[in-house]
Amino acid sequence: MKKRDIDTLIREALSHEDQEFLDSLEEPSLSEQVTYLFRGRWRWLNALSIAVAMILLVVGVYCLVEFMSTDEVPAMLRWGGGALFCLLGTSYIKLWAWLELERHAVTREIKRLELQVAHLAAAWEGNR
Repeated sequence: MKKRDIDTLIREALSHEDQEFLDSLEEPSLSEQVTYLFRGRWRWLNALSIAVAMILLVVGVYCLVEFMSTDEVPAMLRWGGGALFCLLGTSYIKLWAWLELERHAVTREIKRLELQVAHLAAAWEGNR
């Protein structure tokens, strides 16, 4: 069964009120998701990681410029290694930030499911 088929079956099984509620839940935009990184218990760590990523990016670009301007092999290895380290560090921090965005998205979906289960439990108790 395709995903659309399952989504259609789920929507048909919901009551009109539940369908309206489900339609009112929209996915936040990318900018809203990024602002979620700076809320909650770990906001200081997220802000620190973004600041470190920016510093590593600037230092990495500086190392690349110095790498291009030198003619000596040992200096090229040092500047190239520094650039590689800084740019890889920036990449890893960005990857971690995207994983945090995904964690927030999964948490949001779990909360939606909990709400749906609560609605179903209330409806089931009402029918008893």
